[in-house]
Amino acid sequence: MSTPDESTVLDDSTETSSGIAEIVDSVEWSESDIDFDESTRELLVDTPILQLLYPESKMKIILLLDIAERPRSMTDIITALDMSTQTWYNNYETLMDYGVIEVAYTTGNSDLYQLNENSALVALLQQMIQKSAVKYAKDVR
Repeated sequence: MSTPDESTVLDDSTETSSGIAEIVDSVEWSESDIDFDESTRELLVDTPILQLLYPESKMKIILLLDIAERPRSMTDIITALDMSTQTWYNNYETLMDYGVIEVAYTTGNSDLYQLNENSALVALLQQMIQKSAVKYAKDVR
């Protein structure tokens, strides 16, 4: 796998919860959709699950670790996802802080990561992934 030139890599790690807020604010909510008040907006912007879904590089890490048969090193992850080291570090902190990923063990100087199967957020994400897969399979038929 070739590594793209740094000038061609789009690093989505600079997107933050302010990006989520911009998306929520840009949606044209009709009165019949939901009762959209400030508390609803805060729920949509500040929910931990949304912090894990945005930017998409976080979800790519989660999906990779979900299908991995064994814990993976940072190098394995960034190589498989064609991700910059900077993107990994920007997303790693959030994923660790929310308890979504954990260090399974350390070998030499390398930590090997896995999903934290005891995390309620991981369970919710896995349910979402399963439902999406089932819906996609039905839509494709």
